[in-house]
Amino acid sequence: MTEATGSWVEARELDRRIVVVWTVQDAIGYGVLTLLALALDIGARLAGADVPGPPGLAAGLVAVAGGLAAWWWPRSRYRHWSYQVAPDALELRHGVVRRIHSAIPYFRVQHIDVAQGPVERAVGLSRLVLHTASAGTDATIPGIAAGDAEGLRRLILARAGHGDAV
Repeated sequence: MTEATGSWVEARELDRRIVVVWTVQDAIGYGVLTLLALALDIGARLAGADVPGPPGLAAGLVAVAGGLAAWWWPRSRYRHWSYQVAPDALELRHGVVRRIHSAIPYFRVQHIDVAQGPVERAVGLSRLVLHTASAGTDATIPGIAAGDAEGLRRLILARAGHGDAV
């Protein structure tokens, strides 16, 4: 079925480049944890504590586990993320461990921000942040090509009946 008939619309996937963004973000987080584990290990040894294993063992384990997680988790998140611009609501489906299906009726949308972090900007992606009357129902759609983000924003606002002057 199609949007023109006012019924079910095919789900859209995120831009594949979001995997790069999530991988870099996760790698930075695990890198910080690795440095923290190394600092704790060195600090404990300098304080005279009897730390089992060779120096840096904990940091090495965190680095290996973090590297594997930073590679696997973003790809899994990508496979489980989709959204649908249905006739009456924006539907989001995501989650690897805990699956979430949200439907945000357009009449609840107050305004939409187009946002980019430094990694997203570097790869040409944006994210849409939808704000509703209740903060508990706000939503974010990551991994939208920067050139398509404004068009998607306008489409959702048009369905919400607000146009650009929300």
